[in-house]
Amino acid sequence: MREQAQPRILLTRTSHIGDCVLTLPMLVALRDHFPNALIVWAVECPSDQFLRHHEAIDHVIPLHRGWLRRPSDVWKLRQELLGFDFNMSIDSQSRTRSSTIAWLARAPRRLGWKYPAGKDFALVFNNERYESKQRHLVDRQLDLLRPLGIADQPVRFDFPVREQAIQSIDQFLGQRTDRREFVAMNPGAGWFSRRWPAQRYGKVARFLRDRYQLTSLVTWAGADERELALSAIRAADGAAIIAPATSLNELAALLRRAKFYFGSDTGPMHVANAVGTPCVGLFGPTRPEFSGAYGPLNEHVQAFYQGGGGMVRRRAGNQSMLSIRTHSACDACDRMMTKLVDHPQNQVA
Repeated sequence: MREQAQPRILLTRTSHIGDCVLTLPMLVALRDHFPNALIVWAVECPSDQFLRHHEAIDHVIPLHRGWLRRPSDVWKLRQELLGFDFNMSIDSQSRTRSSTIAWLARAPRRLGWKYPAGKDFALVFNNERYESKQRHLVDRQLDLLRPLGIADQPVRFDFPVREQAIQSIDQFLGQRTDRREFVAMNPGAGWFSRRWPAQRYGKVARFLRDRYQLTSLVTWAGADERELALSAIRAADGAAIIAPATSLNELAALLRRAKFYFGSDTGPMHVANAVGTPCVGLFGPTRPEFSGAYGPLNEHVQAFYQGGGGMVRRRAGNQSMLSIRTHSACDACDRMMTKLVDHPQNQVA
């Protein structure tokens, strides 16, 4: 930790990997503005895997799911938080879990969102509440820094990719020298409502091979996603190969090597975007203008928005994803290849 660091700032975005990745520009802007500050991020696992290596963070407090329902975990967290003597917290999530952490820390200034962006106990626990007219999550979260005198900051993710992970992926790719130029695909998604059929991924892989002589490398995490990846590969008729099992940092190293990423709105898409790889994203129960891959080099495909509250969309079927036809996805890949001819360098990470 940094000695005599001021101010002492607590970040309380606890949610999924993709949302945490989209919060990195806010973190980087904080560090740029307060180079000597102590910055601590309280986050639920497994997002701690990459955050603990980010140069802008002094300390990560990992939380296991369900911690708020276990009084012993809440007490232990409270004692740890009080030890930092925070003078402000920034709750860009503004839900009960994230705002409870800020309240337990007893920071005098607790920044969060007004309703409707802020919900539940966040409207009580956060004592400074603001609103933003920005649409994308990245821009909205940067807006939350304006009360601190931070405005018009360039968007940087500075996603940490460790040398060991780079060497591991380079070794894997080096064994396939004829396939160094590839498209990364990920047919998995945490919500079933965000999944596009694995067989259609295979058809897109065949299209990319036949039209652009590109191999598709299919990534996965866990046994369920590995089965989806194998289904996509079987449908690809030799146009796709399976990626090795990867840690989150190795996945970032792999995605950084890809020509572009193809898949639904999920963590790997945002990791790809954060390491500078353009993305073709498929959207159903989420809106690309709110949570799509950030930046002009990306392509978004959506047949219709499958609306409702967060829990409704999470538990819904994948009708909106099924409505995305294969030819629409291939058209988006065409547009991406055209963009890459005009802008051969990947996006700034």
